[in-house]
Amino acid sequence: MLLVVSELVTNVLRHAPRSPGRRRGYHGRRGQLVVSVADAEPCLPDLEPGAMGAGLELVAELVGEYDGDVSAEPAVGHEGTVVLVRFNLPSWVMDTCRSRGAGRSSGD
Repeated sequence: MLLVVSELVTNVLRHAPRSPGRRRGYHGRRGQLVVSVADAEPCLPDLEPGAMGAGLELVAELVGEYDGDVSAEPAVGHEGTVVLVRFNLPSWVMDTCRSRGAGRSSGD
């Protein structure tokens, strides 16, 4: 998961460097860990196989190992994009995340 978040943040820095702020968040729900990274870039990335850059290709491959998915959507409340990564996780992992206070969001 650390590599996935690193790649997503690197993509923001590389492709939306003028974003005044970047937000990361994560939360667990219904057996999934959802990681989000938002920026102020209004263009959605192309997530079709073969159309993604190397960073998103790596993210998609890693997430696929957990039977998860990658999506992008317009940000709510401001101009920008949110990339969402969903990992399907065993219930014991979700219990651990909840006990450690998962569901927080942070900005740079």
